[in-house]
Amino acid sequence: MASVVGHALGAVIIWEAGKRLPGGWVPPGPAWYLLPLMVAVLPDLDIFAHKITAAGPAMAHRGPTHSLLAVLVIAGAAALAAYLIDSSVKLPRVFIVLFGCALMHPLLDFLMACGPPVPFLWPWNSQGWLSPVQLIPTAYYSRSVRGLLSLLRYPETWIGIGLEALSLGSLWAALLIWNRVGSAIFLALSGTGFYLTWKIFR
Repeated sequence: MASVVGHALGAVIIWEAGKRLPGGWVPPGPAWYLLPLMVAVLPDLDIFAHKITAAGPAMAHRGPTHSLLAVLVIAGAAALAAYLIDSSVKLPRVFIVLFGCALMHPLLDFLMACGPPVPFLWPWNSQGWLSPVQLIPTAYYSRSVRGLLSLLRYPETWIGIGLEALSLGSLWAALLIWNRVGSAIFLALSGTGFYLTWKIFR
């Protein structure tokens, strides 16, 4: 899995891009960022599924919650929530943006090129896929809160988060600034982050 930082940045990149579309496809205001952030982390709740369900191996990490069907359901629920909060929200447009936000989660896991393959086509096809090139750094995970906290002691964890911040955070900054010179600088930094990830983790 990408870290929670990487997944959050992936979602807000798409949300910010939605704000830049003509007419503004998502509602303005910083409070609305909670919606893509929530969408970003939902698929990884499967880490704890064995504690709260009897599904066992059927809900293993990077299982059904990382499929396109799950992306569709998550985006649909989030878009409906946005409409219930503010009826002026254009439901089809915000759904499309939130679909992109939710899709970033399995896509980033795919770009890690390691770990369990991502079953995009579940339940029609249980086969999973991984990218042949690693562009997202490896992030370790645990099935317990204590285990997750223990990961913070390892330098590899912080290296991975740093590379995610450089590559994905710079891409988000390029969208936030949205001018020729500033965006070009941050796009170059983003490319550097992806390149360093490829060199370090390949």
